[in-house]
Amino acid sequence: MSGLYFLGSIIAVFVVFVWFIRNEKVPEDQQTTGLLAMKLPGAEPPPKKKRRPWSREGR
Repeated sequence: MSGLYFLGSIIAVFVVFVWFIRNEKVPEDQQTTGLLAMKLPGAEPPPKKKRRPWSREGR
């Protein structure tokens, strides 16, 4: 079991390292990409999705 934790940690470090290499040259005023992308402070929030009301149709 500890081998799986070790493998998971190695994969996590690899993902962070690859993300760092890809986004190293991105200027500070542009948004980064990928799994660890961060939003810019002045960016607009994403629009909220409409929620469907609960119904008993289809039962």
